Amino acid sequence: MIVESSTFEDNAAIHGAGGAIFTRSGSIEIINCSFKRNWAIDNFPSPNHELSGKGGAVCIHPDASALGAGLTFGQGADANIADANASTINDDDDIYGTIRSLPTVLSLSRIGPSLSRQDQATYFVTFSERVTGVDASDFAVTAAGIEQAHVTPEVRDVSGGSIYSVNVDTGIGSGLIELRLNDDDSIRNANGLSLGGTGAGNGDFASADALAIDRERPTVASIEALPIDLVAPNSITFLVTFDESVSDFDDAGDVFVEHQGTIHDRIEFSPISAAIHAVTISGVTGEGGIRLFVKANAAIDQVGNPSLVSAAYGEFYFDDVAPTVASFVAFPRRTSSPDIEFSLRFSEPVIGLSSDDLTIQHDGSRHASQIVERESEASYRVALSGVEGVGEMTVTLSAGAVTDRVGQVNALWTSDAFAIDTTPEIAPAASPVQESVDTPASSATDADGIAADGLCGAAMTPMAMVLPLVMALRRRRRGGRILRTAYARSRRALA
Repeated sequence: MIVESSTFEDNAAIHGAGGAIFTRSGSIEIINCSFKRNWAIDNFPSPNHELSGKGGAVCIHPDASALGAGLTFGQGADANIADANASTINDDDDIYGTIRSLPTVLSLSRIGPSLSRQDQATYFVTFSERVTGVDASDFAVTAAGIEQAHVTPEVRDVSGGSIYSVNVDTGIGSGLIELRLNDDDSIRNANGLSLGGTGAGNGDFASADALAIDRERPTVASIEALPIDLVAPNSITFLVTFDESVSDFDDAGDVFVEHQGTIHDRIEFSPISAAIHAVTISGVTGEGGIRLFVKANAAIDQVGNPSLVSAAYGEFYFDDVAPTVASFVAFPRRTSSPDIEFSLRFSEPVIGLSSDDLTIQHDGSRHASQIVERESEASYRVALSGVEGVGEMTVTLSAGAVTDRVGQVNALWTSDAFAIDTTPEIAPAASPVQESVDTPASSATDADGIAADGLCGAAMTPMAMVLPLVMALRRRRRGGRILRTAYARSRRALA
């Protein structure tokens, strides 16, 4: 008879022995059973009066035989009671008689951590007593996510028959491995009793925890730059996030910084968590983009796998250079038109310029109104209307008038002075006194009254001949060009 994997609680033998199990003859195997709060009551007379009150849980008559393995008995409030027990090894509250033990597996444990990238794992199987017949065929590997994992042939007795070592090849890939002992009754003790008793499978045992195999190299999931106002001036902090916990990510050689118009002087590392690390680039100056890459083998995971080079990168545009006026062009400067335009080009793209940001200073000239129009990301067109007079003009740009892409503002700027002359050109007046000198019909005059052939225009008196020179000198005082040829021609005419 075999009693297996059963629980016996709150039973009582009122007129005999064995509160839960009594065997008078024959044989019995009791395997993996639990006994709590059972009672053998001594109540003479009874059919088995010589055993009355014996074996609160189990009573085995001397004419019977019993095998047992994996038996547990309650303690304290759950204890079993035998009224007539002798408190000896074969006569106590739990058992009366002899129960020969069957060999069982006490443990199947692994040496090393539960997470590994090793190619081989070693287990130790511990039996309740010395056994023989243990070999690789008694074990099997269950794997998830891993291929070709298996038990190697080298199963060794390391403790006189009660403890054996078992090696497992962890196969290919990453995943979970579990080792099991499969009982086929080939493992026996010195009395020839099979593991767990007669019958295959009743001595099966599995390792307590699965072994996780990790051969995947950690990768960088993302690199993100923090806003500049969250870090120290001239510093940029990137958050580097790996896809798993890593360590040893702490050296400037672990990263590569690509500059596009900027420089830096140091790099600092600070772990935020096991998988997130802050990389701060300090002492940054200049204007342009900054990119952060993580090199291969920069970090290792919990089992020592080195990280891959980052496919992702962090990027940040840094600018500690304020925008300035790169060029200022006014056109035209000599005009009879009341409208003048000039172009204002900045050193970089800016926003925010309005007519209120520009002050026009005049010295002898004036204007009525001004407008500002954007020509491109870095240039503006300024138009002045109602300009009149002769003199000089300067343009002043207010401090903080424009802002670049990172919030830097310009400083106060004033242009060089430039001349303005909006006086209309005046044709030379005819002389009131003329001498009777014939003028060649083919001799045309220019705007200064100078003949195209080098002579003065219409027949003139000596006074009239000097008139072009006087007019030219007048225009000089008004800022116009000097007609040097007029002077030369007038001298020839007087001669």
